[in-house]
Amino acid sequence: WAAGELYGLAFTQVRDLEVYHPDVEVFEVTRGGVRVGLWYFDLYARPGKRSGAWMSEYRTQQRLADVTPIVSNNSNFTPAAPGDPVLISWTDAVTLFHEFGHGLHGLNSDVTYPSLAGTSVVRDFVELPSQLNERWLATPEILSRFAVHYETGAPMPRALTEKVLRAQNFRQ
Repeated sequence: WAAGELYGLAFTQVRDLEVYHPDVEVFEVTRGGVRVGLWYFDLYARPGKRSGAWMSEYRTQQRLADVTPIVSNNSNFTPAAPGDPVLISWTDAVTLFHEFGHGLHGLNSDVTYPSLAGTSVVRDFVELPSQLNERWLATPEILSRFAVHYETGAPMPRALTEKVLRAQNFRQ
């Protein structure tokens, strides 16, 4: 939703592509009906998968050969029991938004030369889109839409939201 609001991107799940693990979901990303790229979403921990969270580019955008990017976002959440939601911490949500910012950077790339595409840029610029994206998490628009009670669907109470936001920089 946020990527649509900010960048005009639409994500449509693709079910007929082979994936490297059954938990991986693939989405075609478009803007105004035009294909921007593919996004692989690999959320869950499993044996043999490295720990942490990261973004990968399988194919980098370039205009020389009219190539659209293929990127992935990877996390290590514990899968929920069938029918149950996956509940994550505030820190995990910030990390998810941060890494998605890297994914958006790769998907929004629009350059001629692959050596300057996606995250193939100076390190400070690699981190800028991801840090901006992680800050969207704390906006009322995002919290009221996604930080909802897992049983009732009610948005996080304002007092709790304020408490979480005040605690973000505790001991830093």
